[in-house]
Amino acid sequence: MRNSGPIEPFCSVPLKELRSRTGIPGQLKIIFLLLGSLLSAHVAPHRAFAEAITVNSIAPHFSVESGDGRIVTTEMVKGKVTIMFYESRDVVKKNAEMKDRLNEIYDQQSEAISDLIVRLPVIDCSGVPWPISGIWKKGLRDNSRRVGMTVYCDWSGHISRSYNMNTKDSNMLMLDRKGVIRYRFSGKIDTNRFEDIRNVLDKLVHEEK
Repeated sequence: MRNSGPIEPFCSVPLKELRSRTGIPGQLKIIFLLLGSLLSAHVAPHRAFAEAITVNSIAPHFSVESGDGRIVTTEMVKGKVTIMFYESRDVVKKNAEMKDRLNEIYDQQSEAISDLIVRLPVIDCSGVPWPISGIWKKGLRDNSRRVGMTVYCDWSGHISRSYNMNTKDSNMLMLDRKGVIRYRFSGKIDTNRFEDIRNVLDKLVHEEK
């Protein structure tokens, strides 16, 4: 499978469940989790959502980071067609069939076309308490090696807020080369939508920049 720069194929394999054996003594682990909850509660008032991010809206700025520190931003994907799946780790399998179809479509393209497509799988990691973020990063690295693809995270929750994502479901977006949202959907993508999505993607890669 060809890669498009630093972006890897979609991931439809959930992150490993955090094991109880983290190397942190039980009482200290409880203190850390309580501290993380308090910190989350402190920042909650700032989680204001964008009013309306719909098809034909300019895509708000985003920045995502992998477990090994690789960062992808809005500016880095300008000039390419970006397909983003934004999900919690609990629902990454929900649209596994759609992701597999998109990867097959990508593999069938010429190198000139595939170079115009960015595939960006993002996990919502905003609820991870700071004291155990290192454990999550290690889990991301381990999982990425296991499945042979990089998984990115929205550590701050900025994407979920600025894009009005449904944080309890699978979200798919397509951005054109000018950074405009041209397709978005939340929930299970039925097979009868596959051809429409393929047509949108084909249109976007052949549009003038």
